[in-house]
Amino acid sequence: MKSLRTLAWNGIPSVYRAVTWKLLLGYLPSIRSRQNAIIQRKRREYFEYIPRLFDVPDSERTEEELATLHQISVDVPRTACSSIVLKNEDIQKRLKRLLYIWANRHPACGYVQGINDLCIPFLVTFLNDRYPGLLLESFLIGRSNRRTELERSGLDVPRRDRSGHVLLHLAALGRDSGPLHDGPAGHSAHGEEAGGFGASNGRRLV
Repeated sequence: MKSLRTLAWNGIPSVYRAVTWKLLLGYLPSIRSRQNAIIQRKRREYFEYIPRLFDVPDSERTEEELATLHQISVDVPRTACSSIVLKNEDIQKRLKRLLYIWANRHPACGYVQGINDLCIPFLVTFLNDRYPGLLLESFLIGRSNRRTELERSGLDVPRRDRSGHVLLHLAALGRDSGPLHDGPAGHSAHGEEAGGFGASNGRRLV
């Protein structure tokens, strides 16, 4: 893992960026046989927060929660406003829900302007991943003090091709040594349509 982190520091080829981030951030264990169980647990935990924290009537929210929800509702449309992707109403709704749940789980700091912008590298990286919303939530929870590292790990790849080196280390960590057609636990990492953002199996994920 240390070698993979060193290689990733100067840039990760886009086709390997999503899975590399998952490994380096601790979302995925390096042992592939454990990945499916852990992913399922994290998805289940996030699903439980949605009806408990977000899908509730405003009459049941405190004044502070209403103020937070209002600020998020104002900030989300402004987030990367020049991006066509971020103008999509469904994606804005998911980002809003993510930020609100995050704020509720972190009452000590709550939501502040700028946290919405921290989501963008993840949103772009995992847009074609099967469960982007869930990954955003998992990565952001408890990791706000690692902003600089996350941003630097997503720098553009240098002109020389580093794909072979990264692929070798992914293989050593339990990934297949062939092309990454399959994502963690057998899910497609690159084949999802952007229009299917977070909606696989008919489930709302963020």
